[in-house]
Amino acid sequence: MSVQWKNELKDKNGNWNLYRYGECFNDLGTDLYGVCNKDFYEDSTTNKLGGKGSRLAIKHCIQGVCEPWSIWFRNDQ
Repeated sequence: MSVQWKNELKDKNGNWNLYRYGECFNDLGTDLYGVCNKDFYEDSTTNKLGGKGSRLAIKHCIQGVCEPWSIWFRNDQ
């Protein structure tokens, strides 16, 4: 079981750009959860591209079969 993720940052001109993406695996078994800490930029802070804005989309995968991508959600927690 895994979760694929993608992270976009807003540049200084207000455009969204793919910044990072990856996958977190849970090999702990059924009904057990793991933690995947990727240290994303906060939505309200100035990021590496010179803008303010960070958003994420995820999808859940089981044995290589994945759900569709989630809607984008802003990262400000």
